[in-house]
Amino acid sequence: MKKKMKKILSVLVIVLIAVACEKEEGSNFDYDINQVYGKWRVTHVKSEIGEDYLDVTTSVVEQYFEPTYITFNKNGSYSGSGFFGSGSGTFKAEGKSITTYIDGEIYLVYTVISFSNSNFEVIMSSPEEATTMYIKGKKI
Repeated sequence: MKKKMKKILSVLVIVLIAVACEKEEGSNFDYDINQVYGKWRVTHVKSEIGEDYLDVTTSVVEQYFEPTYITFNKNGSYSGSGFFGSGSGTFKAEGKSITTYIDGEIYLVYTVISFSNSNFEVIMSSPEEATTMYIKGKKI
């Protein structure tokens, strides 16, 4: 009985070590990668530091700023629709950034200011443009 218990305990320790050492894809992201997955709605935007955020979810603003959504999937794919355009591709989360790609080319980079399971604040930039946009959103 004692030998059997030692064997079970040894196997359990090996399994726990293997699970703890296994490197999950995206694990070099500074935040919990599992919080990224899902559909997000852009709720506020601003273009400069010091400006106030504009709530883009009001009926008046939605006449000019199309409701905007971003979806990140566990398989590394993403899609977006709304004011900044519509399309799909892949993404990579490393450090403080989530980089999106369409046809293998960088599309948008989101540099995280704050991030939780239900809200985000990021700086959005594009390699095509010299400007950046500050964005807040929530998971829906």
